[in-house]
Amino acid sequence: MSDKKIKSPASPKIRKFARELGINIDQVAGSERKGRIIESDIKNFISNKINQNLNLNENKEQKIEKEFKHSDFGEVEIKDVPRIKKLAAPYLVNAWKTIPHVTNHDEADITEMEDFRNSLTDIYTGEKKKITPLAIIIKDLIE
Repeated sequence: MSDKKIKSPASPKIRKFARELGINIDQVAGSERKGRIIESDIKNFISNKINQNLNLNENKEQKIEKEFKHSDFGEVEIKDVPRIKKLAAPYLVNAWKTIPHVTNHDEADITEMEDFRNSLTDIYTGEKKKITPLAIIIKDLIE
């Protein structure tokens, strides 16, 4: 006997549909003969999950409302969210969740480079030359 996992009965189209929605098809109960999964089963599964999440969110909001009122902290003004913000919100949330937000800081001692920059003068006129640190850094990186 092999230890292969038995796949839930569903057509390739339904498997693709579930995969696109990010659903594990093995969690969906099929309503057709021998537990075969159809599109409406997946839609019902999603609907049930959304309703469960809404109920959890409502419970959290009720708990927060019981803890304090916003007006306790000052005047409250309720405004409608502009259409552009409603459209942009899911994309911004997705970007925040998926894109790694990393900042890297390195320190370098550039006192010798600054001394060199300040000592640069024109050979013919003796005027001080002004060169940015970036020019020296790029030249060092190239060599």
